[in-house]
Amino acid sequence: MIVALIGPSAAGKSSVASRLVAAGEVELVPTYTTRPPRPEERDNSGHHRFCDDGEFDALLASGAFEATGRLPGLPYRYGLPILNHRISKPQLVMARASHVGTLRSLGQRTVVYQIEASAAVCRQRLGERGAGRADGSVRASRHSADIAAGRCCADRVFRNNSTLDALATAVADALHTDRKV
Repeated sequence: MIVALIGPSAAGKSSVASRLVAAGEVELVPTYTTRPPRPEERDNSGHHRFCDDGEFDALLASGAFEATGRLPGLPYRYGLPILNHRISKPQLVMARASHVGTLRSLGQRTVVYQIEASAAVCRQRLGERGAGRADGSVRASRHSADIAAGRCCADRVFRNNSTLDALATAVADALHTDRKV
């Protein structure tokens, strides 16, 4: 089973993913990206593996990706590595709504959870995490479009308007229910 976390930038996807991984609920499938790592991502142990364009091209040529894509308005590329179909835990992928069709075409059951937060909260978080001015502006400008696109394809929508514990618990509870289906 694939669990895709989607939603606008800085809505809380990474925080929820970290909690689900720490609780042993899911196996994280980190995506590859050509964007520069943020200060807290420099060790390559999080939700992304960072590489330059040459490394990305070599991985692409070797068939290492199920799919690749870009975020509108940004120069970075993203690659989803080949999934391991023998893992018994759900495989968690951080994605965008535009990638959901590709994920659903991979032959595994895919559930899509959209994480949402207000535009003001997301702008504040983008600033706090040190997103570059241009990068942060593009991401913030896509907030409404990202929410609308996600609502068209998400199986469940979660509002990040309380505590992280409450949000992570709600997502974990939904995951337990959806695994039984």
